[in-house]
Amino acid sequence: MIRLRSGTRAWQDLLEEAWAELRAGRPVDAGRLAQACGQARQAVNDAFDEGLYEGLWWTHPRQHNVLAPELRIPSHPRFRNNGWDITDLGDALAYTTSVLVEAAHHGPPLTGELQRKATAAFTALRAARNELAAHILNHLKPDTAES
Repeated sequence: MIRLRSGTRAWQDLLEEAWAELRAGRPVDAGRLAQACGQARQAVNDAFDEGLYEGLWWTHPRQHNVLAPELRIPSHPRFRNNGWDITDLGDALAYTTSVLVEAAHHGPPLTGELQRKATAAFTALRAARNELAAHILNHLKPDTAES
């Protein structure tokens, strides 16, 4: 479960570094960025699988094409009610990646529209990663209800 957090952080850091380069007026190789993000996605998928073995359950299969596409999530209500919805995190990582690859293809100077899209994408990504951190923290803290 910690690898899921660190994997999404590494993916986000990769995107943030590319964004900093573009904002500074330096070009970013769009093909290399897309390839590095694909590797980051695979690391996140692997960490996702480990989280399942550690007893975490992630719900909502809508975004399974980004995170663990081979996973089939049961529709039984107990799984929907006891898990954490990966949709926002998957959507945010995928969208931010697509915006940054688009910006890299465009190259500096960036249009105002690309800057707005990237700013909004990073805001959503940070919020989704914060939700992941809160879920992990909640999962790790001892159950005080039984005391």
